[in-house]
Formats: sequence, structure tokens, C-alpha cells
Amino acid sequence: QILAQYGAAIPFGGMAASAEEAEAVAAKFHGPWVIKAQVHAGGRGKAGGIQIVNQLQELKSKTGELLGKELVTHQSGSRGKVVRKILIEEKVSFQKECYLALTTDREKAAVSILASRHGGMEIEEMAQKHPKDLWVELIDSVTGVLSFQIRRVAKTLGADGKETALLGTLLKQLYKLYTESELSLLEINPLVF
Repeated sequence: QILAQYGAAIPFGGMAASAEEAEAVAAKFHGPWVIKAQVHAGGRGKAGGIQIVNQLQELKSKTGELLGKELVTHQSGSRGKVVRKILIEEKVSFQKECYLALTTDREKAAVSILASRHGGMEIEEMAQKHPKDLWVELIDSVTGVLSFQIRRVAKTLGADGKETALLGTLLKQLYKLYTESELSLLEINPLVF
């Protein structure tokens, strides 16, 4: 919702705390749908916490199975995290799946853009095994995001001309959101084109 307030394009969807609420949210738009367990741990996809469903009855059944479940991921510890809410979103078609984040580099006292053409699951593992695949771009607080920085991030992501223009708009929106909301991390994974 916050991303949408700043003009970023996000999939249509909504939150649910019961299978009936999930069905009501999904009935507002056409499937297939993506259901995402809302827990404070990465690795949800591999743990079964992110699923694609094609029918409303299947959506209701799968959300019912997830709600109340202790989802165990590589970040949750052996006890897992209890799923209390489910995000239901439209399934989006895409050609490229990337990673994009903003965070604060405390040593350099600047906001950093982190970008990789390897988005989706296992971003932490990719960053450890292939650190050169994660581009870091420091943003000057006086000038904000500049055109040459947008081009460098776009090149890192393998973006074409139209995608570069969209990325430029998005980066400026995200930087504004990041600074105005005083965030410590803003992560989009996956960012899709």
C-alpha cells in the first residue's frame, strides 16, 4: 500500500486472516492468484509459503492449510513462524525477475541502491556466492538519484530502453519513499519486467 501511495506499480491484491476472507479478496479479480504467507522470515517459497492457485476453491483450501501453520524456513529457526495472515495477489506475467533494494550505508552516510539481475528466491545465497552480481550505487542526499546512476542500475538489471525509463521513475519514487518515511530497508524481490 505504501509503495502504491508513492506511485509504484504493484500487483492487485489484499490481506486475509481466514480462508473465507481470502476467497472474498480473490473474488475481486481474476485468477490465477498467488498466495503468500505473511511471516517475518525469508525462504517462504521453498517452505511452501508462496503458492500459485487457479481456482477459488483451491485458494480457499490452500489458505486454510497455511493459516495457523508454523512455517519453518532457513531464517525462522526450527520452531518456525505462525502464519496469521495471507496476502492474495494477482499472478503477474514477466520476462525478467530482478532484485532491487534501498538501504543506508552507515559508514558512508548515504542511501545505497542494491541491484541484481538475479531476483526471486535465495537472494542472500546469491549475494554470498556471487558478490559481483550485486551492484551497489550510493545516492548523494543533496542531488538524489541521477540519470547516470539509473543507467548503471539498468545495465546491471539487463533493462532495455523502455525498461530503463520505467526503472528511472521507480528509483526516484522509491528514494522519495525511503527518505520521507525514514526507512532502514526498502526491498523489492522480485522486481519484474
